[in-house]
Amino acid sequence: MTENIRNFVETYNEKLREYRRLKKISSKVNPLPDLMEKGYVIELPFWIWKENEPRKRLFASVVSDKYVSLICENRIVSKLDFDKKEDPSENLRKLKNLMRTGIKIRPKAVINTMYSRMFLSDLFIHGVGGAKYDLITDEIVRDFFGVEPPAYAAISATLYLPYKPYDVSNKDVMELKHVIKDMDYNPDRYASGKIMEDVGMKSMVSEKKELIAKEAHDSTEKHRAFDRLRQLNALMKEKIRPSIKEKEKEMEDLEKRLRYNSIVTNREYPFCIYPESMLKELFKLNCREEIFNKI
Repeated sequence: MTENIRNFVETYNEKLREYRRLKKISSKVNPLPDLMEKGYVIELPFWIWKENEPRKRLFASVVSDKYVSLICENRIVSKLDFDKKEDPSENLRKLKNLMRTGIKIRPKAVINTMYSRMFLSDLFIHGVGGAKYDLITDEIVRDFFGVEPPAYAAISATLYLPYKPYDVSNKDVMELKHVIKDMDYNPDRYASGKIMEDVGMKSMVSEKKELIAKEAHDSTEKHRAFDRLRQLNALMKEKIRPSIKEKEKEMEDLEKRLRYNSIVTNREYPFCIYPESMLKELFKLNCREEIFNKI
């Protein structure tokens, strides 16, 4: 592929453009960005990095069909020779030397899947997300390698971690938020019987009712009534401050439980973190259902 990298990159970008047209995607970075082509310099579908450093894009300078220079951040990291007179294993030796210096070169998504399907597996199993993009991989394989791409399977299952979620929902949070907000505007509604027996509280509630019922004759009177209502609410809020704190603590606990639920009900975890017994039970169940459906 690297020997014919210019043709490969042209095919890669062309198939990405076809996919975007087919799926009516306007963004040039979705589902994947094109590989850059600028004069002799071409972006390779590989990442390059060293330990404790972020991964970087890998480029190639292709001056002729026989020689390719690998470039990262304007620095040549290796030169590959594809002259038929040279020993092909020499390029492999150069790449191994890079590894010894701590430099790692790894394929990007499409290339990783493509090689896995073509050379490493009898059947490549995708999740639902990855399977969408293998439409692109199929077309690259057909055009560049001139062969029919190996089949792949798309399999999806929902299996949660073995932890019981709390019986809470977003609706519970929204309802509690409404209560806390209402306590700010109508603290008298949430005062206990004991608080309502307080003379000062009774006086404030009575004054509030009068202000609400009273019809203001001009804007000045309206503003005065509004300011007084805010003062009364602020004073009454202090009377129910323990109740407000209790509700805020309840909200904090609810949100923690929702975050916990989002973790234990996430279906994106790799299979290897699940207990073996759960996986066996899932596969047995699916096998039984498949047999039943065939009867």
